Amino acid sequence: MESGSAVNTRSAKHRKAKKGGGLGPVRWVLFAICICVFCFSGYKLYDKYKMYKENKEAYAEINEVVIQPASYNIPSIEQEGESTGPLPQRLANPIPEIDFAVLADMDKNAFGWLYIPDTVMNYPVVKGKDNDYYLNHALGGKWNNGGCPFVDYRNKDGFEDYNTVIYGHHLRNGMMFACLDDYAKQEFYDAHPVVYFTTESGKYILRIFAAYTTHSTSDAYNRSFKNEEAFMNWVDKALEQSKIKTDVEITAQDKVLTLSTCAYNFSGARFVVHCRLDKCPQDNWYEDEWNLI
Repeated sequence: MESGSAVNTRSAKHRKAKKGGGLGPVRWVLFAICICVFCFSGYKLYDKYKMYKENKEAYAEINEVVIQPASYNIPSIEQEGESTGPLPQRLANPIPEIDFAVLADMDKNAFGWLYIPDTVMNYPVVKGKDNDYYLNHALGGKWNNGGCPFVDYRNKDGFEDYNTVIYGHHLRNGMMFACLDDYAKQEFYDAHPVVYFTTESGKYILRIFAAYTTHSTSDAYNRSFKNEEAFMNWVDKALEQSKIKTDVEITAQDKVLTLSTCAYNFSGARFVVHCRLDKCPQDNWYEDEWNLI
């Protein structure tokens, strides 16, 4: 009887140890799923990092080739041996001069160049046959999820529309149009009130007059209006929504250029910056230099 009892006791212990030892089938499946999720997440993070890196390097190379070295020579502001006053911030950060022949060789759809001093905004602008291609293609057509800033393909050439729209990605690493979000803050606007836009046909000062978050389908993207009154009503609405206050005046004869990027406030959110489009006199950034900003 004792030997039988001992056998039964050992058998019970053996069954108990076997039951609790190792991982059951369900646990193995859950463990495998966790490993797969971890690996996939790591791959996605690496893929995004690689995209950011390639995008940054690609546009750095473009800048080296397209921006003319002479553009960084600050013009003299001395007159008859006397200084005309303190050096404007605009002259302390000269606007780049673009070699459009080289730019066109790199991409036949090249349209212009955007620049905001003291920010990452120093990019080419293209205009394609739709609003999709350059969402994930860099200048020159190479696949890159960072894309390239582009003009709405429906806008007429020569800034004939009341409102010309330029789109650009809001990358998490702060590149492309990410800095536009900063225009929600008055102090940032005060330090960066204008954008410089160069095209092959001329140079333009973009004087910012409104900046706000809106929906991708809102009338912020209206390009044309039935009459001047409708246009001015649209301007008034933009001013009402604006997060910043400016002294830039808009008339019915003015043209607007809108910069647009993604926002993350809600589904379909966009951040827009509306600017008055002013052509530089004689296509010279430094003509009447004290009045440009």
